[in-house]
Amino acid sequence: SLPASKLASGCRSAAAPLPLTRRKRTRMNHDISVGGRFACTAARVFDGERTLADHAVVVEKGVVSAIVPRRSLPDGVPLWHEPDSTILPGLIDTHVHFMRWQGPLFLAHGVTTVRDVGNSLEWILARRREWKQNLWPRILCVGPVLDGAKPYHTIVSRRCTDADDAVAAVRETAAAGVDGIKLYVGLKPEWLTPMAREGHAAGCRVS
Repeated sequence: SLPASKLASGCRSAAAPLPLTRRKRTRMNHDISVGGRFACTAARVFDGERTLADHAVVVEKGVVSAIVPRRSLPDGVPLWHEPDSTILPGLIDTHVHFMRWQGPLFLAHGVTTVRDVGNSLEWILARRREWKQNLWPRILCVGPVLDGAKPYHTIVSRRCTDADDAVAAVRETAAAGVDGIKLYVGLKPEWLTPMAREGHAAGCRVS
C-alpha cells in the first residue's frame, strides 16, 4: 500500500476522455487523507509494471488500497477523474538538499518522496517531522555530510579531524535518528571501514 495524500497524476496526452456514468465527480485536495474512501481514475493507470486502461485507484483512510477495473467500483464511491492523464506511483528524488520553497514544486512534478543528502542536522530533522503538515514530499535524510578536515561543502558538512573524530561523528549522527549516513571525499581511506562499521552497528545504511 502507498500513502495517497499527495497522489500524483499527470502526463497529458491526446487520448479521448473516459465517459463517467452514475458517479459524481468530487474535488480532491491534500486534506482528503483524513478519512473515508474514494477512487481516482484517468485515461491510464501505471502501477510500476503495466499501463492499465479503464482502471481505478482506490484510496482508503489516506492509503492506496487497490487498483481495480473501474466497472467493479461499487455505486456511491466518490470519484475523482482526470480524462487525459496517467496516474502513476509518486516519483522519488534520491539526491536533494531540501529547502522549504522546493516542497510544492516537487509535488507539482509528481515527486512524493525526497532523500536529503546533506543539510543541517537539527534543521532537516525538524523538516522531516513536519512534512505531513505541509505541501511537501516525504523526507528521508542523512543529516550533514561527514567530510575531512577541510570540508568541500562547508555549509552542509561536519568536519572530521581524525579517525576517532570520524567514528564519533557517525555515532552521534546516527543517534539523532537519521535515515542513513553519507561519507564524503575529504575523509582518509583508512577511516572509511571503522566509520562504515559504526554506521551499520547503529542500523544505518552508509554511502
